[in-house]
Amino acid sequence: MRYVLYILTQKSVFVQEYRKHHQIYVFSNKVFDLDL
Repeated sequence: MRYVLYILTQKSVFVQEYRKHHQIYVFSNKVFDLDL
């Protein structure tokens, strides 16, 4: 279980419990490729 913290447009976006690799999350019209 890994925790990734991203701060976007003065907001905290907290991604929890992500087990898959190369998942794509779209935050505020932006695509972040999370590779952990």
